[in-house]
Amino acid sequence: MTIEARIKIAIKCEMGNQKVFERLEAESQIGSGSWKAMLYGKQRATSEMIQFICLNFPNLVFWMMVGTTPKDMPMQKEPAELMAEKHGLKLDEVLRKPASELCATEILILGMHFPVLQPLK
Repeated sequence: MTIEARIKIAIKCEMGNQKVFERLEAESQIGSGSWKAMLYGKQRATSEMIQFICLNFPNLVFWMMVGTTPKDMPMQKEPAELMAEKHGLKLDEVLRKPASELCATEILILGMHFPVLQPLK
């Protein structure tokens, strides 16, 4: 998975879907057009974008850079784990649940954990 794909997942996890581009521009001082171009695959992430994400989502830094989370660093988590915690869920329980019993939030969590499940553009 590319760093751009990980940034997209991190933004969705931490910022949701409401006015994301406006919020990114206001908080990062990087134009919304640049964010859109990167998130829609028209350009690579800039060092400023990566720095902004890492500074603002510190629990995701290791995952953001490497794509995995080390077991010996419990403060570093993957987005699916953080999203589950935000909703009072445990990732391992969501992963074991039958598909017919999943709610919308749990489906979103699974999409973050298994990015290949994300809808195609």
